[in-house]
Amino acid sequence: MLKKINALFVLFSLMFFSSCKQEIKIDSGRELIIQNINVLLDSVERFDTSKMPTSEEFKNVKIEQIKIGLIDSVLVQNIKDYNSSFIINRNDLVNFKSNYNIEIVKVNNDDINFLFVSFSNFKVDKYKATIDVKKMIGIAMTKDRYYFTKENGHWVFVSKKNIGIG
Repeated sequence: MLKKINALFVLFSLMFFSSCKQEIKIDSGRELIIQNINVLLDSVERFDTSKMPTSEEFKNVKIEQIKIGLIDSVLVQNIKDYNSSFIINRNDLVNFKSNYNIEIVKVNNDDINFLFVSFSNFKVDKYKATIDVKKMIGIAMTKDRYYFTKENGHWVFVSKKNIGIG
């Protein structure tokens, strides 16, 4: 009987501590996004066809400026292949400054006036983090990995590496 109780105690303790670690990762992910939303949403102009010069033949054709459709969930990766996610809400975008409108969306709905952005593969240890950002409009896509370090309680952008384009 005592062995069963000890085994249950150990099992519940492990579950509790692993869930606490996951909560820290989710909190760090949300904090990183809030502090660096403008870095993560860089290069939006590259997808905006309204900024391209038009030939004389098409000068009367009005091309709308794109909007950013931010997919609302962020995949968090754990070292032990346990994945979870968290939902981005409007309050997480308070630091976003751009001429582009941003909307939080559930899925990519193939609207040609939206640049769909998703965050995935968020990994964090104490003072380093990476997050993948995929930007997609129509058949054009780019996927970049952003690297950050934590300094004085703030996530600081270090570098960016392109890991896919199409």
